[in-house]
Amino acid sequence: IEELSTAPGKKAAKAFDTVLADADGCTTTLPSSQFEALVDEVGEGFHGDEMDKQLAAIDKNDQGNITRNAFVRWYCSLVDQGDDDDG
Repeated sequence: IEELSTAPGKKAAKAFDTVLADADGCTTTLPSSQFEALVDEVGEGFHGDEMDKQLAAIDKNDQGNITRNAFVRWYCSLVDQGDDDDG
């Protein structure tokens, strides 16, 4: 995916790979229960309803899984939105 060529994309991919390794994952998906660990790894802080809202944005079909590409896209979108708020 093209987001992997950006700094936020690389950061998100690295975070996903780190959490995947810690969880002994052997695929490109993580259970949604690992979302908090992913968020912590990229340095974001979501809690409660906001955490649920952000997870729903990634796991749109409510499959209970987070794919690497979906996480990278979500994080890049989040960073882009943050940049818009600063200006």
